[in-house]
Amino acid sequence: MSNESWVLERTLGGKAKEFYWRIDDEGNIYIKRKFKNMKKPLEDEISVEQLNKLDEYLSDGEWKSLANNVAKLRRKEEKNGIGRFIYENFGMNETRAQLSSHLGAIFSNSGAWLYNGKKMNMEFKRNTYNWVKVVKDYYYRKKTD
Repeated sequence: MSNESWVLERTLGGKAKEFYWRIDDEGNIYIKRKFKNMKKPLEDEISVEQLNKLDEYLSDGEWKSLANNVAKLRRKEEKNGIGRFIYENFGMNETRAQLSSHLGAIFSNSGAWLYNGKKMNMEFKRNTYNWVKVVKDYYYRKKTD
């Protein structure tokens, strides 16, 4: 995949971090992020099947906490929320469960999710029944900006 297919985004927290992402024709999302201790960026794929499970988790219309504290996830003390859901249901370690922050930015900036606007105690709520279309439309708009 060429570099032009990646678009820049920032996480929503107080320490907003830049990352790149793309979505393929099927709806799989790829996220590329850099860590200080790594020379090459880390690229993760979140499959459309996983994202559909996450969408189903959000389908009750209730606000869901970001809930992705690495230490709390490791100790199994994190409250229910998106990060914990990813950690427990997608076979991801604590670091990869941090992708919930990246998904929160993508899905709320696209309009697929609503976001409570807070830098701490972030919460999200589903805003559409067709997240794939909304996120793809957003991606293609960002690509042409």
